Amino acid sequence: MSSEAGEVHKNKRVKVKVKTTAPATLEMPTTMTAQNGAVVSQDTKISLTGCPSAAAAKAEAAKKAAAARKAAAARKAAATSRLLHRST
Repeated sequence: MSSEAGEVHKNKRVKVKVKTTAPATLEMPTTMTAQNGAVVSQDTKISLTGCPSAAAAKAEAAKKAAAARKAAAARKAAATSRLLHRST
């Protein structure tokens, strides 16, 4: 490929948002050697416990954010109410 004078090559950055997540399978390689020298190799699947799914975690975060917004609005209304009643 020939380059002409004045031709500029620039790297472009592309940002891609991933909207879905796929759960990955966790496997642990296991090798057991018996006393007689027999070797057994396998991939042992590992299951997770106690970890929320991505959707559940996102829903919980949204719920907490909504509660925080509601509490902030209540504090603002209470402060405004105190100021209105104090000026009379």
